[in-house]
Amino acid sequence: MSDAAGRTDASAALLLLADARLPTGSHAHSFGLEAAVGHGLVGDLDDLVSWVEGCVHTTWFADATATALAARLALLPTGDDDPAPTWQLLDEEVTARIGSTHGRTVSRALGRQLLRTGRGIWTHPAIGHADAVHHDGPTAPLALGAVTAAAGTDPREAALLSLHHAVQSAGTAAIRLLGLDPYAVARLSAVLGPTLTDLATTAAASTPTRPTAAVRFPTTAGPATTTSTVDAPATTAPEALCRFRDLARCLPAAGAPMVDLLLTHHQHAEGRLFAS
Repeated sequence: MSDAAGRTDASAALLLLADARLPTGSHAHSFGLEAAVGHGLVGDLDDLVSWVEGCVHTTWFADATATALAARLALLPTGDDDPAPTWQLLDEEVTARIGSTHGRTVSRALGRQLLRTGRGIWTHPAIGHADAVHHDGPTAPLALGAVTAAAGTDPREAALLSLHHAVQSAGTAAIRLLGLDPYAVARLSAVLGPTLTDLATTAAASTPTRPTAAVRFPTTAGPATTTSTVDAPATTAPEALCRFRDLARCLPAAGAPMVDLLLTHHQHAEGRLFAS
């Protein structure tokens, strides 16, 4: 298959994964927005904009970076080295960044469902590696990273897909909960496009584009007072996995404590429309 044909296939797969009709179970979740509406924290379109702006630079960006890392791990040559401990470590790092117990349960439920869908479409070792990290399934970013890699997309596209899903889930939930104008919500998603693209690029840049060594050395480019750096490639598969584990430990940790509290409260709420 030519590179052009491969990218066409990947683009088609990306559209499939972005389609809300793909059976992933995410349509049943508002990710804390229903509780926020119930407590009067979100009541109109301006409030929704504030909600999205608050999440997109914190928890959603952390999820996008973890998704890009998982996608990169899925493509990392490991030779005879077992990648399972590295998948396990990445899952633990993602879990540590979810403050709500209910949020962790929801993340694993969505990860499990996404893997099930992905397994029915593509075959890739990463899907098995992600599935093995926890008896309740992987956290959602690991599952999305594994499935997007299996589909042939790159880590930046995986991160962008993660952000797209988050924005669309909030918008869809807001329409159902508040009766907002769907055209206005769609416009919000469109306006956010450049921001999501930039964040996805940043998230993917937090991952190595190739196995890299931690040793960084200056180049001769630029003024003498300015030092730019390049990464030296790792020479062995075990070294590449070791470098990757260092990156996993440095996942962004920006959180949204109020969202975690709302998720926990929502777990016990009566008459709720969404599962989270």
